[in-house]
Amino acid sequence: MALKKMMKLKRALRLHSSKHPKLALKDVLGDGYLLSRNAMYARTRELALNFGYRFAPAWENYKRASLFELPIILKKKMIPYNDSVPTLIRLVRDHDFDEDMIDVLVNLTSYHFHEAAHGVSDAVLKPVKAKSAREKVLSALLCESYANATESMAVTFVDDEIQQFFLEHNSYIYATPERAYERQQAFVAWGPTALFRILWLSYLFANFLVDDVSTEELESALQFALQKDKITKKDREMGAQLFANAYELNENFRLKTAKLYMRMLGIKGNIRKTLAFDFTHLLTNNREFRQAFDRLTEMTALDLKP
Repeated sequence: MALKKMMKLKRALRLHSSKHPKLALKDVLGDGYLLSRNAMYARTRELALNFGYRFAPAWENYKRASLFELPIILKKKMIPYNDSVPTLIRLVRDHDFDEDMIDVLVNLTSYHFHEAAHGVSDAVLKPVKAKSAREKVLSALLCESYANATESMAVTFVDDEIQQFFLEHNSYIYATPERAYERQQAFVAWGPTALFRILWLSYLFANFLVDDVSTEELESALQFALQKDKITKKDREMGAQLFANAYELNENFRLKTAKLYMRMLGIKGNIRKTLAFDFTHLLTNNREFRQAFDRLTEMTALDLKP
C-alpha cells in the first residue's frame, strides 16, 4: 500500500499516541485511533466487553496456529492481540529507527477485531441449540461470516489514508478507497442495518463455497436483507458489487477454514458435499436462527453513524 511506503515509523507512533480513548489497547498500533474514528470498530469493542470478554497479549499457541485457538478464545472469553508498540518504541529509542513502515521488520498486524466479533456472534448464536448436523454447520458459518462482515462494515467509516493504514493492520481486510466508497453509497441508500445484513449474507454465501451466486439467489438475499419485495436496479447493482467483494476472500483460505470448522464439529466427509444444502432456506425458515440473525444485526449496526 502506498501509505505504508510513505509513512515513517516515528509518524506512525505519533498518530498512535494522538488518540487514547478509555477502551484503547495502548500496545496495539492504531487501536486508539480506530476506536476514536471508526464506529464499527468501536461498537465491536463495546459489545465484546459487554458480553464479558477481555483482551490480552497473544499467547504462543495463538501466534503459531491462530485458527485452532478459537475454541479457547470462546471458552476463556479472552481476545488475543499483537502488542507491537513496545517493540516499535524500542526501535526508535535505542536505534533512532525511522524507516518507512514497509521496511519495519516487525509483525504489526493484530486480529483482535476479528476475534472479538467471533465472541459477540458466539454469545448470541450459542443459545440456539442445533438439532441437526446442518444446523451445526449453519451456526458455525454464520459466526465466521459475521466476523468477516464486521470487518467489511468497518471499511464504510474509513475516511482517510491514516485510518486505512491502521485498519489494515488490525483486520484481515483491505480498506481501499474504492471499497469505502461502495459501502458509503449503500449506507446512504439502505441505512446501516440493511447494509450489515447484506454484508453478512454475502460472506455466508462465500463461506458456504457457493461457486456462482445466481440472479435469483441475489434477488432473494436482497429481499431478505432489505426487508422489501420490490428490488430496484440500483439495489441489484450495489448488492452484486458487495457480493463480489466478499468473494475476493481467498478461496483456499475459505476452504481450509470450512474444513477446520467441520473437524471441530465432528462432521466428516467431503467438505463441498457437506455444505451443499439450502442454507438460506434453513436460516429464513428456522425461527430461532432468524431471530438471532435479526437481534445480532440490530445490536451491531443500529444507529451507526459515519
